[in-house]
Amino acid sequence: MIGTMAKRLALGFALLAASVFPGAGQSNVIPLTTTSKWHLTGSQKLPLESIKEWGGDPAIEAEYGVKTLLLRTYTLYPEDDSVKVLIAEAADASSAYGLYTLYRTDSMTTVNNLPLTEVGEGSAVMARGRTFIRILQPEAASPPGKSGSAAKAEKSHPFPFTLHQIQTLLVLVGGSGPTPNDLRGLPSPLPSTGLIRGSEKYLLGQQAAKRVLPDFRSDLIGFSQGAEARLATYRSQGAKVQVLAVTYPTPQIAHVRFRTMEKLLGVNNARAASPIYGKLTGSFVILAVNSSSAQSAARVLDRFKSTGSVTWNERYPGDQTLLSQVIRLVLANLIFSFMLAGLGLCGGILFFGSKYVARRWFPKSAWGQPDEATIIRLNLQ
Repeated sequence: MIGTMAKRLALGFALLAASVFPGAGQSNVIPLTTTSKWHLTGSQKLPLESIKEWGGDPAIEAEYGVKTLLLRTYTLYPEDDSVKVLIAEAADASSAYGLYTLYRTDSMTTVNNLPLTEVGEGSAVMARGRTFIRILQPEAASPPGKSGSAAKAEKSHPFPFTLHQIQTLLVLVGGSGPTPNDLRGLPSPLPSTGLIRGSEKYLLGQQAAKRVLPDFRSDLIGFSQGAEARLATYRSQGAKVQVLAVTYPTPQIAHVRFRTMEKLLGVNNARAASPIYGKLTGSFVILAVNSSSAQSAARVLDRFKSTGSVTWNERYPGDQTLLSQVIRLVLANLIFSFMLAGLGLCGGILFFGSKYVARRWFPKSAWGQPDEATIIRLNLQ
């Protein structure tokens, strides 16, 4: 018994020594601080007029369906830096996209794996469904004493945070990206040949048009008749051409508007002081509002072509797979077959039930006579 206990004690001391002495020359570090995380520290609703304090225009915001604003404050722990996030609910996904195109600047850059997101000098803009999001300059500067790798990462974007921190904030505020349904609600893309990145603007009202085209008569576009305009800059043989593409509900409205522009703006008149070149195609009016020559304008306008197709007015199946659509179709046919069988059964019950009632209560009526009295049988030999 004593020998067994001695062996166990010796084995325990040996294991303890093996775990202590090999690590005597090494240092074990236990991290006591957590990684940086963003926390929501404040939220308040603001009237639309307060957008002026953040560089916005209430008249433009109203054209896109914005009525109120939500201001949130996010703080990075443990650095204790904060940012302001301004959230606006537009009329629909295309309206939020329009605000996104209006408030992004040429100095902004895209963010990897985050569609419809751009970051610039102390600000960022995002479009998520019918929500337009602006992330604004932090309240305090980043504390000194960061490592060289962190400082190098900060130079890749305008905010005083590391690249990982700013991406985490963007995902926290707006998610990883718009949903497929949100993307389907956006305007169709413009021709990509020669298009200058970030130059596209989506216009839904005169106030927005005046902001990006101050020298153009925006009242002739016809926003009150349901017009939607796209403004973009293209390269054509070393020159830049600004194109205004206007979409109308019907070809008839487009025709009337184009004739009015020809008369009042001198479209396709090379002798005009500031010549404007354009064409009418279907429900679209395409104008080259700033072009150095008719040849440059013509090359860019030729890139715009309209196509039409006739489709059935059916309900869109959404994101269902082909298998789920087939299963739903089979189940719908089975349900329809059972409904027809049920109607036939109910019809038979009503028929024989009415015969029974007529025989009992109205025996002298034609419907109450027995079948032998109403059915003629021919016994042909």
